[in-house]
Order: sequence, then structure tokens, then C-alpha cells
Amino acid sequence: MTLTPSQVTQVYNVWGRVAAGDDDTLVLKSDGRLWASGLNSSGQLGDGTLTNRTAPVPVMKMAGTYLKNVISVEGGPGQRQ
Repeated sequence: MTLTPSQVTQVYNVWGRVAAGDDDTLVLKSDGRLWASGLNSSGQLGDGTLTNRTAPVPVMKMAGTYLKNVISVEGGPGQRQ
């Protein structure tokens, strides 16, 4: 399955750093919270679902608790099965 990138039209405060992998994008907001979009067939976006995302969603640390105080983000190749 191939997803086509879409422009983020909603303001999500201030984006800090962006990193891209083969099938996903990670966005680190200036407040230290991590967001992700892209393929999610194995839950790799960390939002607690298996739903592919075309717009960024917050990454969860555990159910109901979101990652915060993240200082760096890096993308890379994904694993294909």
C-alpha cells in the first residue's frame, strides 16, 4: 500500500524537527512532544492503533500517556516483511 503525502493544514502549535523513514514521518514539536504519520500496519506509529495516518498523530508512551520531553528524532529505513 502506498500513501501519498498531504499538506498539514491544521496548526499544531510550532513544529520543531521533522524526520522521514521509508513509510512514515516523525515530527518533534518545539514543546518536546512527538507526532507521527504514515503506514501503521504493525502499530509502528505508536498511537495505539493499526490505522494508517495521513496527518500527524501524537505518539503514546503507554495507553493514555503521550511521549513528552523528546529532544531528538531521526528517520530511517523500515523493515519489510
